[in-house]
Parts: sequence; structure tokens; C-alpha cells
Amino acid sequence: MTPDMPLVATLLDWIDATSPYETEALREVPPRIIFCARGEHIPYGEGELVVDRALEGAYDPSARLIYLPQPWDAANLWDRSVLLHELVHFVQLESRLWDCINATEQEAYALQQRWLAGQGIAWEYDALLVFFRSRCPRDVHP
Repeated sequence: MTPDMPLVATLLDWIDATSPYETEALREVPPRIIFCARGEHIPYGEGELVVDRALEGAYDPSARLIYLPQPWDAANLWDRSVLLHELVHFVQLESRLWDCINATEQEAYALQQRWLAGQGIAWEYDALLVFFRSRCPRDVHP
């Protein structure tokens, strides 16, 4: 069972209210949300992504698709925050141009942390790791 649309609408409301992004127009065609299994290879962009234990969720902008690894439970605040994180990517990538998809990570993690704080959960992500995940690949020339 995928997350219900009222939950998605509530999370989009929060993104709209607490970020520089407007989500009203994006609600008309929200991303599809599907579940995947650990160990599964899922299509992602022009390649594929392995759903390993470290993968909490993924947003594929070329397919407008959010992947949520199972088990996922809408009643679990952490799981909701993962959906929020992926919805932030959806909104970010639909709203403006980025140097690369990785560049969206710092903002998405910060918004996820802020949402969790609003739910009474103190979560400190590894800012250095997120910094490196947020870097765009660079061409290397000799």
C-alpha cells in the first residue's frame, strides 16, 4: 500500500510553509510513490540503483517517481520524514535548475531535520557526509 494522498498533501503543505518553494501547482501531478525491496535493482534515470540497507528512499526525477524501501509505515515518524525528504527533492527539482541532482541534498536533509524537530525528535545528521553527498561530479582534466 502506498502512502495516502492526504499524507502527501500534508507534507507538501509543510514544505510550502517552511521553505522557499511553492507547491500548489505541483499538487496537480504529484510524483508516483512505490515500494521496493532491499536487494532489488530499481530503474533510476538511465541506469539502475541497488536498494541496499543504507538507502532510505530515492526520487527519480526522470520518472517522477519516489521509491520507498520496505518496510515503510505511515504511522512511523521516521518513515514519514523519509517521504518528506523525497518530496522535497521532487519540489526542488520541479521548481528550479540545479548544477546536479546531488546539490539538492543539503537542503533536503536540513528540511527533514526541521520537520523531525517539529515532531519532537532531535536528529543530527552527519553534516560532513551530507556535504560530500551534495557535491557535483567534476570533470577532471590532466
